[in-house]
Parts: sequence; C-alpha cells; structure tokens
Amino acid sequence: MREQQQPTPPAPTQALIVLQSVSDQLLAEDKHLRDFRKYNPTTFDGSLEDPTKDQMWFSSLETIFRYIKCPKYQKVQCAVFMLTERGIACLRDAKRQKFLNLEQGDRTVEQYDADFDMLSRFASEMIATEAARAEKFVRGLRLDIRGLVRAFRPATHADALRLAVNLSLQERANSSKVVGKGSTSEQKRKAEQ
Repeated sequence: MREQQQPTPPAPTQALIVLQSVSDQLLAEDKHLRDFRKYNPTTFDGSLEDPTKDQMWFSSLETIFRYIKCPKYQKVQCAVFMLTERGIACLRDAKRQKFLNLEQGDRTVEQYDADFDMLSRFASEMIATEAARAEKFVRGLRLDIRGLVRAFRPATHADALRLAVNLSLQERANSSKVVGKGSTSEQKRKAEQ
C-alpha cells in the first residue's frame, strides 16, 4: 500500500515575512512602553531651574530603562511620553538653539548635513527660503570649505551640499596622495641604506 504524501504548504512570501517582522517590532515597542509606564515615572516640565532635579529625573528614567532592558531606539519614545507641554517646548527650544549654533567641526560634510537636516525642523521659520537654507548651511561649514563654496554662490541647499561634498572629497584625495608620496620616499630611503 502506497502512502499518500501531503502536499507541502507554499513557502511564505516575502511580503508576509516583512509584515510579520513589522508586527513583531510593533509588539516589542508596545511592550517596552507598557513596561515603562508600569513604573510610574515622573513627568518632566522642562524647567531647568534646578539641575539636580533634572539630573534625578534623567537618572530615574535610565534606571527604569536598564531594568526593563529597553533598547536605545525606544528610550526617546518612552521619555517623550513623560514630557509636559512646557517640557516639549523646552526640548524644542534646545534643539532650535543647537541648530542655530550648528557647525561642521571635525565631522564629514555628510555627517554635518544629516544633523543640519534633522535640527532644521526646529527652526524652519529661519530658513523659509532655499536661499536662506543654503546660506545657513554654508555658514556652518569648516572655514577651508566655506570660502570655496561661497565663491560658487549656491542658490539651494542641495547645490551647496553637492559643492561641499565634492570639495571635501577632493581635499581627502589630495591629502591621501601627500601621505602616499611621503611613505614612498621613506621606503626608497630605507631601501637605499
């Protein structure tokens, strides 16, 4: 007697796998928020008058986060739930000030641009036009790149970014050639000895 084989069920489609993954992630996020709220954390009103009180608030949140093993990406979402209206306004003002003072420093142009884009949302009225946005971006570039980008008078942020990236790549390529030449000469001297 021959056994009948059951047909194998079709393999899950890529869409179902992605949907399940998203669903699992949402459940995990919901779980962390629920666990966080169970500990009844205090709210933060944004008052920076008492730094000790502020530090204690942050420390209490960190203690809860460690205890519930909250992933880093979830911490911000949980903490935002504990901000009062004044706390949100204070956070917004702090981000706005950070944008106003933003400079490239020792970061790459791409890293500076990522921060510029993220923080610019908090000061949109200051960069309402593309020209204003481009000017603010250029003002924050490192001095060695800023002058060259300004010389081209970019009309948009995208133009300024493209120029700055190209100039920084060219600068990196030139500096690596100098380093490469130095080590080659050094190698020649060692070989001659």
